Amino acid sequence: MSSILFDQIGKTFNEVRQTLDLPFGQVDYTNWDLDGIKLIHGITKFEKQSVMPFSDHSDDINLHFNLRGRYLLDYEQVGKSFDIGARQHNIMYSRGINVAMTNQDAEAEVFEVRFRKDVFLYLAEHGNPSLQRFAEDILRGQGRVFSPQWAAMSSNIWQLIQQITHCQYKGGMKRLFLLSKSIELLVLQAESIYTEQEKPPPSSLSSIDREKLFEAKRFVEGRLHQPPSLAEVAKTIGLNEYKLKKGFKALFQQTVYGYLTQLRLQKAFQLLQEGELTASEIAFELGYSSPQHFHTAFKKKFGTPPKSISKQ
Repeated sequence: MSSILFDQIGKTFNEVRQTLDLPFGQVDYTNWDLDGIKLIHGITKFEKQSVMPFSDHSDDINLHFNLRGRYLLDYEQVGKSFDIGARQHNIMYSRGINVAMTNQDAEAEVFEVRFRKDVFLYLAEHGNPSLQRFAEDILRGQGRVFSPQWAAMSSNIWQLIQQITHCQYKGGMKRLFLLSKSIELLVLQAESIYTEQEKPPPSSLSSIDREKLFEAKRFVEGRLHQPPSLAEVAKTIGLNEYKLKKGFKALFQQTVYGYLTQLRLQKAFQLLQEGELTASEIAFELGYSSPQHFHTAFKKKFGTPPKSISKQ
């Protein structure tokens, strides 16, 4: 495939923002179309648990990122169902798509990058071994997901998506920014999943312990405003503290406290960009002992003080 194709990507640019009132709730939806690459950001507020069907006859490759909320996804073409938690991601492909999403929480936030098939294959040609194998399956028309297990979102991926959804550029500069960030996101996602696949699974964990550790992860995610102690997490999931600490680190490559800190600071970053709360109010909202403690942790994480982040 020649570079002429790649030179043609993003020659046109269109941005659509909509608020849709649907039977199950409301969706705030943004679509950026770069002629070969589409970026989609949606925040859905549910009035009740609902099943939302979606069908599409496109031949696109979908980089799917669940930023917030939990939902079940039935994917007809690959014959599988997935229980997708907050901050999980994967890459999906099939000729046409029929899926049904069932929400498990009152709100969901999803971000997607959809590459036209020829564009994706051109980019994947230079990717890691997993991405190249995925591209070979696409060439054969085989529907599949990139990783059998949905991967945990790294801080780099999360921050990159925040840069995209809060982009302050206009016109041609915005088109160039979104184009470059879309490709960067593909690189980060593919490498993140490939690295995870190459790691040997923790052999000492039983299936029951693994499920309890995922329960611990979900419990921590729901307590950002009132961070639980290690003893509280252990008691809630029914594991002793030693097994919790050792198993969590083996399964998720970070400590319970490290994961909680990451989530709180990512939430703080998002709230600062929304611009409705001050840094001090956010520190209180997220359970920090003082604004100064929050300031120090935020600057250490992002390299900049909280007050430098503003609504864009």
